[in-house]
Amino acid sequence: MLAHSTPSTPLNNAIMKVQIKQAKLEKFPCDLLVLKWVQGQKMDGSTGAVDRALGGLIFKMMKEEGFKGKEGEVMTFPVVGRKIGARKVMVLGLGEQKNVTVDCLRRSAARIVKEARRQHARRVGTIFMGTGAAGIDPVRSRARAEGASPLRTAGAATSNGIDPFVAAKAITEGALLGRYTYTKYKSKEVRRDSVFPSELVIVTAGVHEKALVHNPSQPPQNSRGGEKFKIVEAERGIREGKIYADATIFSRDLVNEPASNMTPRDLADMAEGLAKDVAGMEVKIYDKNEIEEMGMGAYLGVAKGSDHPPYFIHLTWRPRTANSKTKTQRIAIIGKGITFDSGGLSLKPAGSMESMKTDMAGCAAMLGIFSALPKMKPNVEVHGISAVCENMPSGRAMKPGDIVRTMSGKTIEVLNTDAEGLRGGLSRKRL
Repeated sequence: MLAHSTPSTPLNNAIMKVQIKQAKLEKFPCDLLVLKWVQGQKMDGSTGAVDRALGGLIFKMMKEEGFKGKEGEVMTFPVVGRKIGARKVMVLGLGEQKNVTVDCLRRSAARIVKEARRQHARRVGTIFMGTGAAGIDPVRSRARAEGASPLRTAGAATSNGIDPFVAAKAITEGALLGRYTYTKYKSKEVRRDSVFPSELVIVTAGVHEKALVHNPSQPPQNSRGGEKFKIVEAERGIREGKIYADATIFSRDLVNEPASNMTPRDLADMAEGLAKDVAGMEVKIYDKNEIEEMGMGAYLGVAKGSDHPPYFIHLTWRPRTANSKTKTQRIAIIGKGITFDSGGLSLKPAGSMESMKTDMAGCAAMLGIFSALPKMKPNVEVHGISAVCENMPSGRAMKPGDIVRTMSGKTIEVLNTDAEGLRGGLSRKRL
């Protein structure tokens, strides 16, 4: 049986630390210093400060290389003479200002860690991308301080930049997911490269910020006060971004496991492990006999040909505020859980079968979400459901022409055993 990891310790990704620090970019010690460039921007602010420390080298190289700042455009060069704290500098294009959105930040953060890996850079310092010259949007900041809902829905830049919480969360997600690689079965040489980078520091300079617009009824807020607020919000965004990324990595690890090591029993064990000793979470695993008692004939038909028995997973998260007198919103997440789909007797072609270990990705995504719920503590009741089994050919396998009965009592004549609808028939009132 697979030796499982815990949700907070992904199987393959050595932990990369993400944090924010206040410092001058030109003095920050690191292996790779990342500067952003938006098309049409001037050489000012923190980027300009680094360029001045290098005697105008960045501007000169951009001109010589024809660097325009298109999204994804990268220019990396070593620093000779250590005129700044970094060994190498990377200039990353973000595209046009109007397109610097949350998704752009995620993609850009992923590009940073991939370039850092190519450069074998362990410690990476990056400018706080997307937060603009003023650092934070005073309207958003004041709304949150007064208890109002922050304006995060659009995820696009305002004149003062993206909300620091949102920006830091996006950078953290993008960096951790961009760094992800599945190396469990790879050689030591390949795994050795996967440790780069080990630290990503968002560097916020503060000294280059302008004064913030303030509420006339409140005392003026200077740039230093705004900088402290930005750091607090960014730290919160980093924490939440890590939760999201860890949940995704958790799911990716399950999907990447070979089907021989990710059987229906393994997924059931994983679900039980998620709920073990976790307040507010419970799990019920139905075995083959219980599935038969519930009348899930179509589901059992798919599982008949496998040597591995099916398991029906039902995870439940209940918030602490839930009680019999309070109406709590309910959400159901149903994930496909076929740990290997050969097609059964209606066998798939060999080429189409190569990726069929991923047919349980829906279940893996559902389990990843449940790995994050105890940390997020949403005030909703969440149900995670997956009918887990293999679809394999054998002397016991379902045959074309067989008739199966679903939970609802409806009968189905099976003409193709590779028909994915056969796992249906879940009856809400029976669960």
